[in-house]
Amino acid sequence: MKYEESGKKFSEAGRRMRDGDVLKAFDMYCDALLERLSVSSDNTDFFFFFRSQLIKYLREKNSLFLGLAEADMVSDLIRCTYDEFNLSLKNNPFIRSEKGRFRLLMAVKIIFPVQNDTGLSELVNVVSK
Repeated sequence: MKYEESGKKFSEAGRRMRDGDVLKAFDMYCDALLERLSVSSDNTDFFFFFRSQLIKYLREKNSLFLGLAEADMVSDLIRCTYDEFNLSLKNNPFIRSEKGRFRLLMAVKIIFPVQNDTGLSELVNVVSK
C-alpha cells in the first residue's frame, strides 16, 4: 500500500516535470521517495541532506526526469551515506556542536553513478581507435 501511494505521487511528479513545473515536481519526488524510505518527518537533518543530495544528482544528469527504480537506488545511496556519516561522527571528540555536525553533513559529496559520464565515453573513443 505504501509503495502504491508513493508510486502514484512519483508518477504525478514526472507529469509535472514534463509540464515544466520543476519546483513542484522536485518537491513531489522528494515526498514520494522519503515515504518509500519510511523516514520520519522530524528528522530534519536527513530531510535537508536528502534534498540537497537529490538536487546534486539531478544536476549531473542530462534530464531532470527520474525512473522509479533509479530514484530508489539513489535514495538508498543517500540514506546509506547519511547513516555511515552519522556512525563515523558518533564518537568523534572534535565535533561538539550540532551546527558543526550539520555543516559537515551538508559538505558530504556522494559520487553518484551516472550513465552520461563523458570521461568514460572519451576513454572508449581512444581505446576503439
